[in-house]
Amino acid sequence: LAGCIGGNFNGEEGGSIFIEDCDDLCNLQTVTEESVLEALRQRFYRLKIYTYAGNILIAVNPNKFLPVYYNPMYVKMYENQPLGKLSPHIFAIADVAFHAMLNRQVNQCIVISGESGSGKTESSMFVIYVVLLSKCLIVGLSKYSPRTFV
Repeated sequence: LAGCIGGNFNGEEGGSIFIEDCDDLCNLQTVTEESVLEALRQRFYRLKIYTYAGNILIAVNPNKFLPVYYNPMYVKMYENQPLGKLSPHIFAIADVAFHAMLNRQVNQCIVISGESGSGKTESSMFVIYVVLLSKCLIVGLSKYSPRTFV
């Protein structure tokens, strides 16, 4: 997995606490509630709305559409890539589940949870989009525009 880039922030007591910018929170040097929240906050301010915690994807809703995250080329980029090889993304989770279903012939489940307005419906639509697009590529329907399915 990608390494962490270090930095400092002030804790509640005013002391300086070391924090890293990690694609995966499991790679934080110190894992506390404060360090996890600070890592997510720093990533959010850099428009990095997705972060892994192992094989769990945490999405922080920016309450606006970020086209750079949802360009159809991203689906292809994340195809057949293991989690952690590329930056965290909902497409990675969907692709891993889809290919695990095909390769292992075992049902897969993606749990999407959060408070009202947290982006569950949008995340669900992106998962469906990846599965449909992947299926179309497999059966040779790649001529269809991604907009056909969203």
